[in-house]
Amino acid sequence: MRKTTSNKALSKAEIVRLIGGDNLLSGIQNPFVTEAAANKAFLSHVEELVALYTERDPGRRPELWWALSAPEERRVVGKAAMISGLPQKVRVFEIRESDSQYLQRLGLGLPHEKSIIREQASADSEQQQRLISNSAALLAMGDGAVFCKIEKVGEDLGGGRSQRLNR
Repeated sequence: MRKTTSNKALSKAEIVRLIGGDNLLSGIQNPFVTEAAANKAFLSHVEELVALYTERDPGRRPELWWALSAPEERRVVGKAAMISGLPQKVRVFEIRESDSQYLQRLGLGLPHEKSIIREQASADSEQQQRLISNSAALLAMGDGAVFCKIEKVGEDLGGGRSQRLNR
């Protein structure tokens, strides 16, 4: 992580915007004139902001950290599937490692959150494996099933761009 490089202290509104996002500022004017100014402020105070964020949410990182400071993308750990809609479609999702798995793998946990990261990463792995196992039959059935349309959806479970492939 980068050290704080700015002497200018952040206001409460700036801190909330940088670690909590716009959703916590509803009805409050954005303290940053531009997105670039917010990004610069975040990078100038990244260690301080991550420390504040992890006090309330250990094992996770603020959205801007993922966009600006994460050293690499999250790895894909498997695929999952679900049937939805009429006509029925099998939707296939890539499952990416969780925040805790990522932070543990790269050794990025802060001292006060390392044990929490270990526990969360283990629980996340178990949950992902159950989802992958439960999806195996759908994945095997989906490709050859006449009644289904296969739909691949984005990079993360539950979101992203979709591309429909009719079968």
